[in-house]
Amino acid sequence: MATCPAGHTSTATDYCDVCGARIGDAAAVPAPASAAPVTPDFGTPAPGAPAAGDPCPDCGAPRTGRFCEACGYDYAVGGGRPTPPPPPVPPPAAGDPDEEDPVTRDWAPPKAPQPEPPATDWAAVVIADREYYDRVVTEDEDFTFPPYCPSRRIPLSGEQVVIGRRSASRGLTPEIDLSEPPADPGVSHTHAVLLAKPDGTWTLVDPGSTNGTTINESDTPIPVNVEVPLRDGDRVYVGVWTTITLRRLR
Repeated sequence: MATCPAGHTSTATDYCDVCGARIGDAAAVPAPASAAPVTPDFGTPAPGAPAAGDPCPDCGAPRTGRFCEACGYDYAVGGGRPTPPPPPVPPPAAGDPDEEDPVTRDWAPPKAPQPEPPATDWAAVVIADREYYDRVVTEDEDFTFPPYCPSRRIPLSGEQVVIGRRSASRGLTPEIDLSEPPADPGVSHTHAVLLAKPDGTWTLVDPGSTNGTTINESDTPIPVNVEVPLRDGDRVYVGVWTTITLRRLR
């Protein structure tokens, strides 16, 4: 056993294992027989620290050693007992249902797109048909076949396509407007309607035109408010000279 300069008994012979003071040559000198035993005090208190039995400066509890038993105040260095770092949190197990993914927690599967109506790929070819005019117009009717009327190709789209004549007073604007010069005088404002079907085909309805609507070579008008299926190449006759031929583009 060795005694440090502060009088502590140390099992080490180089540095006191109580206060850490260097023992040096003093280790070879035995402690005086008359010296009173020294009780370890866990280190020299920091300047201004309370002595044994005095209240702790942090919580007021009586001092009993180097550290306050109530709050952990370190009388040697004048501060609180170092707080050990918290233990590491193990990562969640793969597939843990309680783990919230910060990236995907707000994710939701996209809504399924609404089905679009099938592409029809149809067009209506509108002409002034001299053969039809000669077949339906009598000598006592005062209609003159137009000397020039270029053909028009009108794509069919949407749920319905109206055949008729434009009317500003009624707010009518048909998709197949036969009021464009030369206007067909035998066509009603809402003469007929083409209706798109789910399978991509079209039907024809005459809502009650004045002069009726015929198809292909028939001279009998189609029934009023009855859907009539149409095929590629069918010809629709309206007015006194207009022929509308349906064409499937592909």
